[in-house]
Amino acid sequence: MRIFIYCFIAFIAGIAIYFIIRGSLTKQKKIIIGILIALLFITIGIYTAIQDSHNKRDIDLIASFMRGEVLKCGDIDVKNDKFNFTNPTLSFIGKKDTEFYGKIISIKQCY
Repeated sequence: MRIFIYCFIAFIAGIAIYFIIRGSLTKQKKIIIGILIALLFITIGIYTAIQDSHNKRDIDLIASFMRGEVLKCGDIDVKNDKFNFTNPTLSFIGKKDTEFYGKIISIKQCY
């Protein structure tokens, strides 16, 4: 999704620069640029809403884990007595002296 947004932004910027360089902004071209910019803002809004929902879901899972609740991540039950949570990578790492030692589980597997 992120690549799509970057390509879309580049496409709109390219069209706007093309028309500005040519210096021929007719009323029809201004309308087209306006519509494209509106689509850009709509796309950014949708992307932001999706990211917000993912972030909220992550925060809820992390809070549950910290309270000691069991998270179902694939076929593994993740609990804070057997796993540590690492914030930079948003993953759970098996604690030493457990059967999950060294196992890394991404938080995305817990959705």
